Amino acid sequence: MAADKYENLATMFMAKVAGDETRRDDGPLLLLTIGHIVANYEAFKRLPGHERNYVPYSEYLYKKVQPSLDDLIFLGRDYDRVFDRFELLRALVYADLLFDERKRVWGPIGRFGWKRSRRGDGGPFTTLLSEATELQDQWGPIKAGLFRGKFSRFEQIATGFGELLGKLNWF
Repeated sequence: MAADKYENLATMFMAKVAGDETRRDDGPLLLLTIGHIVANYEAFKRLPGHERNYVPYSEYLYKKVQPSLDDLIFLGRDYDRVFDRFELLRALVYADLLFDERKRVWGPIGRFGWKRSRRGDGGPFTTLLSEATELQDQWGPIKAGLFRGKFSRFEQIATGFGELLGKLNWF
């Protein structure tokens, strides 16, 4: 993420894994991992210090991963931005993978969701959307094959996801 290596991200998200109790058929790793997060959402609210978090899993992951990544690639102040970008793309790709099956846009809301509500400027979502709109089919995630390699598909998913974020009433 920090180096804009979206091919690596696409490979990770789309890696085929065997199904389990959350998904019976083989499919992308991203579907399996998000399925487990959603199934265990309440468990994260019971972790000490996360009882009042709007997005306890996201906050837990943010705090847990930061020391290792800082030691490995020295993100420093960029960590927050890179983490938000990762979570946003993860949510949008998840929504894309299930859109045809479910006929609606839904992806896990992370820290970027409460930032959007709190800041009022759209937060990280608006930043990502602006970048994608400017570059369209030349945008890194599209070129890496995410959203079927089409900006129009990303735009469709992002529009629905923006509507979902607009319904958040956290403040």
